[in-house]
Amino acid sequence: MQYVLWRSITTISLLLPYIIHTRTIYNETGVPLYIAGYHAGQHAERKTAVLSVEPNKSVSIEVPDTDFFSTKKRYIVAARQENDLAETLSLPQLKSFPHKDLGTFASRGASLVGKSDFYLVEKDNRLKMYNELEHSQLVQWGKQLTEKAKKEIVGKLVNKEELPAVKNNLHKTEVARVRIGNTLVHEEKEYLTKRMPKVKQALEKLIGKNLEGKKIPKIALILSGGGNRSMFASAGYTQGAREIGLLDAVTYIASLSGSTWFLGSWLASGQSDIAIFNQNLIQKMQKGIIAFTQHEIDLIADAFKVKIAYDEPVTMMDVYGALLGNALLSDFGDNRYMIYLSNQSNLIHNGDWAFPIYTAVDGSRQTHQLHHWYEFTPYEVGGAWLGNYVPTWAFGRKFLQGISQTDAPEIPLGFLFGIFGSAFAVDAERIWQEAVKIVEKASVFEDAVRKLILNQIGDHRVTQAEEFNFTAGLPSSPLGDKSKMIFIDAGFAFGLPYQPVSGQRPERAPEILIFIESSENVGKLKENVEAGSTGLRAAAQYAKDNGLKFPPIDQVTPNAIKIYKDENDPTVPLVIWMPLVKDQTKVTSYMQDARFAKLADFEVSQCIKDFCPSINFTYKPEQAQQLISLGQLNMHACKQDIIDAIAWKIEHM
Repeated sequence: MQYVLWRSITTISLLLPYIIHTRTIYNETGVPLYIAGYHAGQHAERKTAVLSVEPNKSVSIEVPDTDFFSTKKRYIVAARQENDLAETLSLPQLKSFPHKDLGTFASRGASLVGKSDFYLVEKDNRLKMYNELEHSQLVQWGKQLTEKAKKEIVGKLVNKEELPAVKNNLHKTEVARVRIGNTLVHEEKEYLTKRMPKVKQALEKLIGKNLEGKKIPKIALILSGGGNRSMFASAGYTQGAREIGLLDAVTYIASLSGSTWFLGSWLASGQSDIAIFNQNLIQKMQKGIIAFTQHEIDLIADAFKVKIAYDEPVTMMDVYGALLGNALLSDFGDNRYMIYLSNQSNLIHNGDWAFPIYTAVDGSRQTHQLHHWYEFTPYEVGGAWLGNYVPTWAFGRKFLQGISQTDAPEIPLGFLFGIFGSAFAVDAERIWQEAVKIVEKASVFEDAVRKLILNQIGDHRVTQAEEFNFTAGLPSSPLGDKSKMIFIDAGFAFGLPYQPVSGQRPERAPEILIFIESSENVGKLKENVEAGSTGLRAAAQYAKDNGLKFPPIDQVTPNAIKIYKDENDPTVPLVIWMPLVKDQTKVTSYMQDARFAKLADFEVSQCIKDFCPSINFTYKPEQAQQLISLGQLNMHACKQDIIDAIAWKIEHM
């Protein structure tokens, strides 16, 4: 027995140098990375120093074994930031980083066989760790297969020069350059110069007072997210704002998710009579977005051909955007995928229309900062946190060190709808089914496109969109080392697109902020006042976190309007909050008006439980009309409150 014990101890001693063996880690990315060794049970404890791995270099790491009878596992963990590799991590935290399981003591024998080196690589814009077998087979072979699939597809396509979007690309011969800095682009400055005199005239008419010699406020109308409910409610509030004379006094309209679908399709139409546009919108959306003809499938196929021909990223969000664009832009017939955001510059350049801002947030796993907002205007795409902007017509092109590398056409507005309103509000499986239908019906794609698009889509979370990173290679950009940008619905941050008009770009800062909140939270106002204030309180918190001025939000009420102001500081913007509620103190006198008679039995809280949750994309005409009418009614009912608040602010600027 003693001999056996001695022999076992001797064997373990002989194996120990191999158990505490060295692993070599190769960094095949273009940025410094960090690694460490952990022992993990219910939580993970770091057992090595944090080592830096320089780009295209390697380091060796020794991860000591666990105790003989321990069930803890050993891990090598990699991260982009040194401080991410804390001394203690929860198991979910550890597994959120690229890692490799080295096993327990009992299973260590397996570690003595085979290759022991690991490779850190960028794949699908994510950091991953492979062993040698995975590295050689999955990375190298996968790359070859993907390239082969792309060649097959491009070979099946007609000459890209014959694609309508390519032939009609007005910017084909232009080289785009990234603009660095958060000052406003000169076109927006010119817009403000032309818009403000018209705002003055509109305000004089609205409040019935001569404003000569007064400072004229910039007013921002801020429309929330909330799927089709928000789209129709925003349409109604905007129609009401036009009818009471407020819209002509607005300088900026910021939108998010569902409200972008209204704003983008309205401005694309150029229809100044919003009532006519809204009736058309109701008719177009009766069938939702999951309805299309074979001819429409062919149009969608042509739109995808452009992205594939220029080797641009394709994800589920492109399918989602294509479906949105097919429905919302159907008035444009065969040209619906050649309607672009930059076209709206023709509408606003003379200052007759409010300036639109569309939003999304950064969804990359590298930054994972939901408060990193992107803004999309007819002139530029960028963000204050990024400090870099690109002409809107060039967004989607491949860039290097601030210069565009291709002549690709602008991304269609329909595809942008998918970026702005990601599929948190729609069933992922349903979109997948429709994507398969599109591929099956578009015979030009056949099996190759299924391999390239649908199989790759399966590796992505459904809520993200991807485009080429226009700041690639720029030292001034926090994303300068990334090949792609990841976009998700800004509703993941908070449901009101306050950031673009928050004052982080001071030249744009409005003196009056009108928040139109149509999120599901407003349906809870009468049941739970605090639960209904999420968007507004989140905006106030964002202002506080970023050193921006914002009036105190002392309370919220289940009323159609609430005014917040700071009577002691004239530099604090006036906030008007208008949640989507039916306020009996306001609406009773309007029930005799035929326009609003159908609202007598309508309640938002019940609507959210019934036909207007964010996941519903099919509305009967009378249902859509109820939401439009309530927004319209609330603007009329609150007209005097709005006038009084604006007049007060003008006197206190």
